[in-house]
Amino acid sequence: MVCVRGDLKSRSSFDGIKPFVRILPVEEQTALITSTIRRDIRSGKLPVRDRALDILIAATAIEHDLVLLTRNIRHFQDIDGLRILTNDPT
Repeated sequence: MVCVRGDLKSRSSFDGIKPFVRILPVEEQTALITSTIRRDIRSGKLPVRDRALDILIAATAIEHDLVLLTRNIRHFQDIDGLRILTNDPT
């Protein structure tokens, strides 16, 4: 069972899109890419603590050769090898 933020409305929203998405597992390669991204960000003297989930999402996209669709480019723009697409007009 998957809990999404622990509330029924969020769970209902998740269940509604689940048939249309592929859920990718976090495997050893994902963890290795995640650690490389964290190291690269730290070497640039940037904080990584508040970005743990963003870094994991980026690592998953890189591992599976996917383009990441986001409205928040600033959370991902400093990650090498990540392809980003946005629908944010700003």
